[in-house]
Amino acid sequence: MGVYTDILANAQSIDLGVDDGRVSIDKMLVRSLQGLEALQGDIDYPSGTGVTDEVQSIAIYSGTVSGGDFTLEFVLANGETFTTAAIAHDANAATIETAIDTAADGVVTGFTAGDIAVTGGPLTTTPVVFTYSGASVTGANHGEVVIDGTGLTGGGTAGDESTTTEGQTARPAWAILKACSAIAGTIPAQGEAATAITIGSNRQTNPNLPSQDVLRALAREAAIEDDLASVETEILRVLGLS
Repeated sequence: MGVYTDILANAQSIDLGVDDGRVSIDKMLVRSLQGLEALQGDIDYPSGTGVTDEVQSIAIYSGTVSGGDFTLEFVLANGETFTTAAIAHDANAATIETAIDTAADGVVTGFTAGDIAVTGGPLTTTPVVFTYSGASVTGANHGEVVIDGTGLTGGGTAGDESTTTEGQTARPAWAILKACSAIAGTIPAQGEAATAITIGSNRQTNPNLPSQDVLRALAREAAIEDDLASVETEILRVLGLS
């Protein structure tokens, strides 16, 4: 679905009306965005605002590892955690994924085998990559996987963990602000402070820009999407509406 479809579905279900004859903010939002949708179509999500799967990795061993085993601990965005049983030091991706499936079964709500897809390995020669793409884990910024290499033998140690792509849900308010050129710059990762955005245009240069009331509503929705009040404050400051 496009960004207008997504946000209008919510806007039309929220009653923010004021009982004094004025048009409520949500109705103004709907009308303004329907006008933009008519001009632009139901646009796709700009970079940094669409649903994104978390991708993490573990680097190859440091030094020589010739035997033993390791475990993996996962801390998910919803607070659920699980730890695998011991995994052989030279296990391939399929074996590691099976260990994850076994450990997560009955612990992670709605988990299905393969929800955390594993590629690469074995860690003796190739990094292992985890993609959180299944229905129970998609579109969320999870804690970083932790490898416990105390069971490894041979003198080497476990490699470093890293996050290559931070997961996030769809962010239609952010997307519309970006698409209508209200803001410019890099959209922050979901849940991070908005420090790199700048004003994109104003109503003198962009007649399609929403009204101030609608921009305020979008800033508020962007803060809700990110669960971070500072996001709204920063957007309003950039737009000169604070």
